[in-house]
Amino acid sequence: MAMESKKEMKGWVPEETLREIDNTMEEFKKNFLSQWLPMKGKAIHSMLKGPRIDLNDMGDHYDVFVEVPGVQKEAVQVHMTKGAVEVSAEVEEESVDTEKCIIHERNHEGVYRSVTFPEEIIPEEAEATVANGLLKIVVPKRHKPEAKHRVEVK
Repeated sequence: MAMESKKEMKGWVPEETLREIDNTMEEFKKNFLSQWLPMKGKAIHSMLKGPRIDLNDMGDHYDVFVEVPGVQKEAVQVHMTKGAVEVSAEVEEESVDTEKCIIHERNHEGVYRSVTFPEEIIPEEAEATVANGLLKIVVPKRHKPEAKHRVEVK
């Protein structure tokens, strides 16, 4: 019995099995979230799938960095509100010659990510640049003027 198990395992390639599991999980997340969570599915899917971000508090503004590898500047969309930023990008799918393709793992679907800021911002003054697959968004904070308090002179 133990001998048969070793024979069965001889043809097993762990990398292929792990790749199949990963592909199955990605498909599950994409289909499940879009079908059963239509209102929040896109946002939850983005947290599970990416893109990865950094949010830095620079004192008078925030720096937001979003990974967008392989995405052209024209395909990136940034939408701001008084408390959040949404980043999305649609990537055109390349045609794949299925007869010649042995392994096809590159993902060509769009990306989406939403980030809420801890303080109110000035969306009209935000600036975005993209270089080397990294989107940088500089977002000024809205500083509330200090209220004047009159002190009675005695």
